[in-house]
Amino acid sequence: GVTHLTCPVLGRPDFVERRAHRYACSGPREAFERIEPVLNDVSERTFYLGENVESALVAKLCTNFLIASAVASISESLGLARAAGADAEAIREMWNETLFPGVVYTNYSRQILDEAFDPLFTLRLMLKDVSLFGDAAVDRGVDAAYAAALRERFSRGVDEGLGDQDFTAISRLAGGKF
Repeated sequence: GVTHLTCPVLGRPDFVERRAHRYACSGPREAFERIEPVLNDVSERTFYLGENVESALVAKLCTNFLIASAVASISESLGLARAAGADAEAIREMWNETLFPGVVYTNYSRQILDEAFDPLFTLRLMLKDVSLFGDAAVDRGVDAAYAAALRERFSRGVDEGLGDQDFTAISRLAGGKF
């Protein structure tokens, strides 16, 4: 008589504290419709992703993989900008007002430039999610070459002692201090 739903949280602890997080849910629609009002009361939004209970877990892995990818590309881009003597803060502002005005690029680029690596989500945890994403992709016949490269980079960060810092500390591999 028990119905199973999968509802992982999308958001770091600071988002959860201010109820700015979201839920990705999957499983029987009737069960979702019963709990949706409760989830919406304690979060910013709830997404229903279908009957397959694994869908929400896959969505969570895909979301974290996209965030990890964004942080890796921001890190390398800001690293090159600094190495070339460019004003990284001005470049960040340009990106945030043109190409990437969303919360991921805006917040994580700020965190990288400020070297604010107090762990909200550790590099070790992001490595776990990137690894799970890559394994799931390979198991399903998806060419996940980028996931393999990202896993290697994050593994290197853990090996170099960054594992317990926020995952944005991966930026240290791309160009040191900002």
